Amino acid sequence: MIYLVQLLVSLCITLALIIYSPPATALTLANSSVQMSAQEFFRAGVEQMQSQNYSEAVQDFTDAIELKHDFFAAFSNRCLAYLQLGEYESAVQDCTEAVSLNSQNVESFLNRGLAYYKQGNYQSAIADYNQVIKLKPIDFRAYYNRALAKSDLQSYQEAMSDYNHALSLMPVQDTFQLAEVYNDRGTNRLMLNDNLGAIADFDQAIHLNQQDYRLYFNRACANQRISNYTAAIQDLTIALKLNPNYAEAYASRGIAHYKLGDERQALLDLQKAAQNFLFQENVTAYQQTLDLLKQLKGEETVIA
Repeated sequence: MIYLVQLLVSLCITLALIIYSPPATALTLANSSVQMSAQEFFRAGVEQMQSQNYSEAVQDFTDAIELKHDFFAAFSNRCLAYLQLGEYESAVQDCTEAVSLNSQNVESFLNRGLAYYKQGNYQSAIADYNQVIKLKPIDFRAYYNRALAKSDLQSYQEAMSDYNHALSLMPVQDTFQLAEVYNDRGTNRLMLNDNLGAIADFDQAIHLNQQDYRLYFNRACANQRISNYTAAIQDLTIALKLNPNYAEAYASRGIAHYKLGDERQALLDLQKAAQNFLFQENVTAYQQTLDLLKQLKGEETVIA
């Protein structure tokens, strides 16, 4: 029987704008004029970033760089803008330039690491996070990001160590970020077949953030692994209240109902899953759900 479930691993990275303050040094009148113009473009770019106008921010930072070719903060912030736009190769190039201008700034390494991660270049991402840890050993973001990359490389034991280190360093008031890290550590535990440990992590994540439907779904997956289908159904029902169009949750709940012998409710949930998969144009999952419905009903099933 096909389990139409997918563990959701989030990428929660704290990115920071670099705010530049020029040194108070004596300049010629001509150089001072250029410097001020570059600063004005830079400040405009920062304002655009804060307003989430990333394309406009790129243009402002570009104008600043054209006037001041070694403007480290403009390169670093333009890298961040490219990240937000999903233009990862441009982000790598800008962060590389920023690193060449200031090899001690952790934000440039963090942002380039994220760009590499988004490209699937996990080893290069890890190398940048290693550099952040070398420069700032108490930066939880580097351990967390490195854990995600190691998990994608299936180095789950190494990832666990980084998740643990990140949690030991995180501020307790950052409840939503803490929930993300517990959630991701929980999915990593599932990869290690530590189902009870995963449930404990999802419990903690839900305690910190009760409005995230993914957390209930993930805990349901863990409970299904230990055949606790009643608990799985309870979590999937909550997930569907929070996200009524969550096709995967309908599919998983249908399977859990079937395992408990409630074929009628199983069919209803699977039909609902198929409808949502079709609406989402997820052809593969839609067909898998139809196949499962045919197996359960023993007849041709069509969802229109």
